[in-house]
Parts: sequence; C-alpha cells; structure tokens
Amino acid sequence: MIALTLPELKTATSCIFTKETFDYFLVKEITISTSNTFHVDGRLHPDYYTDEEKELLRDPVYSDWKSLRPFCYQLIRGKKLPRSFRLVFQLSESNVERFVDQYHIPCQVSDIGGLYLHFRYENQILSAVSGTSLNFFTLDKTIDTAWDEMVRRILKLAGILFTEA
Repeated sequence: MIALTLPELKTATSCIFTKETFDYFLVKEITISTSNTFHVDGRLHPDYYTDEEKELLRDPVYSDWKSLRPFCYQLIRGKKLPRSFRLVFQLSESNVERFVDQYHIPCQVSDIGGLYLHFRYENQILSAVSGTSLNFFTLDKTIDTAWDEMVRRILKLAGILFTEA
C-alpha cells in the first residue's frame, strides 16, 4: 500500500472526472459532498437489466467508472469546489489477469480478492492510496509491491504528478 499526494488538483481531477483515464476500473463506492452528500454503492442490481443488457456489462457485480463518471462530474462541476469526495475503484478481473501476467505474479487470479485505488479529496488535499486484498495469507509482498508500481505508472502515464506521502 502506498499513499500519494496529488498536488496539481486541477490536472488530477480532470483526469479522474472528465477523461477516460480510469474508465477501466470498477466502482466499489463513491461519496461526494457538495451542498449535500451523495453516496453511490457501486453494486449493480441484476434485476434491473435484461438478459441482453447483462451480457454487455463488463462485470456482473459492479458498475464501471465509465458509466458513473458523467453523473459524478455533474455533482462536482461548478464554481465551487466540492467539500470532499472519496472514490474507491477496483481493477476488473480481466485487468487483474493482465496484471498477473505482466508482473509474473506467482498466484492464480482467483487468489486476488481485489486491487484497489482510492482517491480522497478533503481539506483541499487530493490523495491516492493503493490497496490489495488477497484470498489467502502470505508474508510475500510481491503482489503489493507490483500493484504499487502499477498505480505509480498509471498516474505517470496520465500526467498526474504525485509525491509519496
């Protein structure tokens, strides 16, 4: 797990809310506080979708950021900054497979409960925190270290400056 501070607020929030930078992530939860506090549980309601629509979903359990991003952008845009926001993203299973292959991780994809990226904006400070969840116990930090490296790479490729907190 790493905690990063993102000092260029405008650039970072633009990448998060107006660009496709994080569209391939799934959404675990969102909390945005402006004039009201809005909370989004990223879990999908399967009974809402037709069988055809379910087949088009990237993930059967969670919404992807691409579908929720426009809604969230509408909540934060305007002349005033939001009071705070918290976004909890999870890497999709297909991207976890790519991650395991790319970093030669010595485990099965099913052993990884989740690879997370949290964004938190509060008191005019934006931070990003990486996180991993494994379905087994290990003292080996290979997965954690590789995911931390991947998060840094994602931010660098997006042009988001960061400092280690």
